[in-house]
Amino acid sequence: MAGHGRSYTVLALLLVSMGFGTIVLMKLEGKPFKPMPYSLSSQTRQTQNVGSILSTNQDIKVEDWSQIEVVLASSDKYQGQEDALRNNLSNQYHFVVSNGFFGADGQIFRTRCWSNQSLCKSNYSFDDTRKTIRICVLSSSDCPKGTANQYRRLEELVSTLTNYYDIEKDNVIPAV
Repeated sequence: MAGHGRSYTVLALLLVSMGFGTIVLMKLEGKPFKPMPYSLSSQTRQTQNVGSILSTNQDIKVEDWSQIEVVLASSDKYQGQEDALRNNLSNQYHFVVSNGFFGADGQIFRTRCWSNQSLCKSNYSFDDTRKTIRICVLSSSDCPKGTANQYRRLEELVSTLTNYYDIEKDNVIPAV
């Protein structure tokens, strides 16, 4: 009979701890997780599907694109220009990976050039006839090389583009 008292104590403590855990989870319900190191919470916030970003009203042929160029650009020069994504960046790049300046960290924006399936204006002297997909990774003075989340999303985007358009890995020009 002495063993029953211990069992009842363990059962009571188990019920109290489960009740407490339930109350904590109910209080947290609907609130976003704060990203922490070594936590999956930052990944649960990113619900944007790369495939949906690529969709456009224009017909896209696999042979239309043969190379990808990744450019690192500072968002500091666009301070106070909320329409920069619609104007300057939209004319120079097909995709923009945000650092949190225009959207969430790692959010990928499809620009007018991609929607229209047109070549972008380039400041560089590479061969535009190769139909280059240009991707801009925004950086800032606080994080000049971009964030880890941006590079994870960039990898997803480049992987999807290279697989879908049969672009060889050698034809991916990384940011300098």
